[in-house]
Amino acid sequence: MTDTGRNKTVKEKIFISHSSADYDTAKSQMKSLIRLLKRNYETYCSSDKENESEDGDYLHKMIGGELKKCNIFFALITENYLRSPHCLYELSVARFLKKTPFIIYTNDETRERIKDIADPEWISYNFQNIEETKAAIIKRFKIGEGRSSKIIETFLKTIAIIEPTERKYVGMPDDTFNNILLLCQKEGITKLGKGSVYTNAEMVAKFRQAQRIYIVSVTGAGLIKTLKEVAIPEALKNGAVINIILPDRDSQFCIDVADAECNRIEYNPVIAEQNRYRISSEFEAVIQYLNEASCIAKRESPQNKGKITCYNSRTLLRQTIVMTVSDNNYWGWINLNMTPFFTSNTLSFAFNTEKGGDFVKAIEKHCEGLMSMAGGATRTINGKSPASKLEQDLSQNQLYWLQKKKDAEEFMSQRKQKSTVLIEVAAQHPLREGRYPDNEFKKRLDRAIQISREIGQNKVWFYVPGSRHKHNSVADAISLSEAGREYLVGHGVAETHIYADDANKEYKGELGVYNSADESYVASRIFIDNDFGRMICVCSPYQTLRKSFYYLEFGLIAECYGESADSVNAMYHDPVSEYFGSLKHTVYEDHSWQDIHSEVAQNSRTERKVK
Repeated sequence: MTDTGRNKTVKEKIFISHSSADYDTAKSQMKSLIRLLKRNYETYCSSDKENESEDGDYLHKMIGGELKKCNIFFALITENYLRSPHCLYELSVARFLKKTPFIIYTNDETRERIKDIADPEWISYNFQNIEETKAAIIKRFKIGEGRSSKIIETFLKTIAIIEPTERKYVGMPDDTFNNILLLCQKEGITKLGKGSVYTNAEMVAKFRQAQRIYIVSVTGAGLIKTLKEVAIPEALKNGAVINIILPDRDSQFCIDVADAECNRIEYNPVIAEQNRYRISSEFEAVIQYLNEASCIAKRESPQNKGKITCYNSRTLLRQTIVMTVSDNNYWGWINLNMTPFFTSNTLSFAFNTEKGGDFVKAIEKHCEGLMSMAGGATRTINGKSPASKLEQDLSQNQLYWLQKKKDAEEFMSQRKQKSTVLIEVAAQHPLREGRYPDNEFKKRLDRAIQISREIGQNKVWFYVPGSRHKHNSVADAISLSEAGREYLVGHGVAETHIYADDANKEYKGELGVYNSADESYVASRIFIDNDFGRMICVCSPYQTLRKSFYYLEFGLIAECYGESADSVNAMYHDPVSEYFGSLKHTVYEDHSWQDIHSEVAQNSRTERKVK
């Protein structure tokens, strides 16, 4: 790092986080270690004389300021460290500020005690492995061997054998803890955890015994998908009344939830719109899953008397609740987050009680209140025969895509007077020798060039998509976009008429462009934002239909041309996997692949993205 104003090198700064009890016992060794570190770094150690300050609020302010300035957080986590509120404060602030950590634990037990707040990527070593830890310190902080090595070894050995003080671990007084424990026992609160705090086997067992079931959620698609195969059918077969309580899909509430999810990450209007669409579309997925569960129950037990009812209301704040009631047994959990994306990583508390105390009865009353507020906005799920269900699914999807087609046609009619044309050339990986389009990719590029000449090159712009890919763990040297751009320029296309990596970055950011949906999304944004009149896509022959659906989803009618160097195999695409896999998934489940938590999009990035 360089201070250009003074043309002078500025050292990185290390914050040394430690227990004062350890420092008092190993003062000379600690001071020796600090001197070694000061050869290459600025250091801050609160026990060091030049850093001494008063306890209390001023100390916390000073430590907070020093943590902001440091680059490296060097922590010596011992028994005494875990007994110090100041140390845990430093650790929490450093973690929040995302400082580069260098963590040393006394032993595996101290590491285990802090595992729930430690990030998995933290660099960590164990005092008990002196040689490995010593080598790591020497290497990381550029300390010479010889006498320096001996100083570090003496320091580690001294810290490793320090006995803990009599101070209790940081936490609440015993009487306060006991009162909370008694309250939890009285009310039947049994577990704390994240997301769904019970296993599928436990859920199936409780659903099978239930007389009444309440599920409260914003959409619940993921949860219902988990429960539909066994838990819900088992409950229905035994006559349970199941109440699914959801907000109105078209309410401002759902829009607010979508925006809240977006704000939890980094607000982006495109992602916000995608979230709003996702939350709206998931309601039909819930109905589909419930119908499937009802069908399974009817098939396995035609005489079952169970019933599913969905309730909707336009507002009302709600967290995820799953609750079963059987005789006087209340079982389930409540998640403390409302937005669907974050429930899986948010605190939940579970309950299981035979006593039916005030707490669980209040939950049931709350659920019944939501049901009554829904008024007539209810939907009974009866289950359909497979043929009728297929017809229902087809009808729902046909209506959806017919509306998308109508909207896209209307938009394109507004652009029909424009003479400019955008051609997306669907990229193909891997690149030959890591930088050149292979035969499949070249064939598409050549076809795009031919089309542009037929139209008039001055009227045509190209978009070549594709971030830097890997294939079978071998990474390309450049992005697909860059390889395509170089090819087009080499064949006479003006560089100013080519969109490539710049467009990938503008519209997909760090996520990158790694699948056909990403390609179509970016091409659509270029088309809309730059006032083009005609959209052409050159891709694999077997991809043309799916690409057409992506463009409809993003608001355009695209002319899709299939081109392949191998007309039999069409490289990575074949009609069976395309029709029964990617196309079916796009038409019926995930229309855009643009949601940041889209499973298929994540899989494509995991498989292809160069880290």
